[in-house]
Amino acid sequence: MGTRPQQELQLSFGEKVSLAKLLMVTFFKIAIATVSTIGAPREAYSGDRRRNAYNVFCRTFFPLASSKLEQAIVPETIEPYTKWCKEAKVSPAIEMLADGTSASWIGSKQAKTILLYFHGGGYNLPPGAGHFQLCEALVREFDKNHNVDPHSEGDFAALSLHMDLAPFHTYPRQLSQAVALFNHVRTSLEVPPERIFMAGDSAGGNLVLQLLSHVLHRHPDEASVPAAVWNEGDCFKGAILICPWTDPFKVDYPAMTSGVNRDCIAPVGLKRWAMATLGDAPTDAYILPLSAPSGWWKGIGSVVKNVLQVGGRGDVLIDSQEIFAKQLKEQWDGQGSFDVFVDDLETHISCINDPPLGVSPQEISTHVKIREWVKEKIF
Repeated sequence: MGTRPQQELQLSFGEKVSLAKLLMVTFFKIAIATVSTIGAPREAYSGDRRRNAYNVFCRTFFPLASSKLEQAIVPETIEPYTKWCKEAKVSPAIEMLADGTSASWIGSKQAKTILLYFHGGGYNLPPGAGHFQLCEALVREFDKNHNVDPHSEGDFAALSLHMDLAPFHTYPRQLSQAVALFNHVRTSLEVPPERIFMAGDSAGGNLVLQLLSHVLHRHPDEASVPAAVWNEGDCFKGAILICPWTDPFKVDYPAMTSGVNRDCIAPVGLKRWAMATLGDAPTDAYILPLSAPSGWWKGIGSVVKNVLQVGGRGDVLIDSQEIFAKQLKEQWDGQGSFDVFVDDLETHISCINDPPLGVSPQEISTHVKIREWVKEKIF
């Protein structure tokens, strides 16, 4: 469940002082940024003051914190899920895999169509409330009973992977877990790929691409990454890439300068997360999909029928996302569609970050687009 060695998260007195100072600096910057929005045009603060305050917190705290400090303040992976269950008034339901990996259910465990969800957080952070709220919204929309209770009957549900976190677990561990989850759903739950959607935000979008690459090209580390249970004619129903992290190590794209005072992430923090995730492993086309060799995505249409990529113009990763989308579109050979949507005001994963702040999903263009797209593909 995103296992982290607790003994390594105990802060010394000096570290607690450093954490307190960092939080003071962070909240001071939030106050200054909030005041500066008065009278400013909406595009200057990404369209919503709540979003702006949250973005200031993230882009201030995480780049200045060490891995130990940030890990000390974030919850275990299971905690946001159990909190969501309490708010939704449902009993938690955890799916356990043979390798010890777990995943949480939103919706019926007997659903015929399943959304495999991979949360973001740079592979270093656990999921937040917004991840479960997005899954909940989709389940309520597309389950015939509009029921998110895992212990009830239903025909559409989400299963969210509890990936192990860096720096304690490094690449390709998360890919191994994603493959294990798919194989479990395929074999133990007997759900065929044509009834499976995949979705992921940020690093989770990167993991969706890793899994698709693995189906197309077996990962060379066969000892660590199991083969996907895949038969001729199999094809995922769809894949949703929410602000995918397509080039984790390059931090000099133009948007990383123009968007640095609007977005929730900062290049220096991204680089630290990327290095922590990679560990001692070499970079390759799986974790760096933007650097995949020519022809890498040939045959992608035989692996996934439909793909949607969404993003925000205020995202510092938008340049790499759009370059990747262009490359994939040039090689797209699916019978379905490859669609790209970018909102002019939204920032990185606004459809995940905004709802817990009180922003209505109907006001978040990427959320609306995802819902409309799934509706077109599922029926």
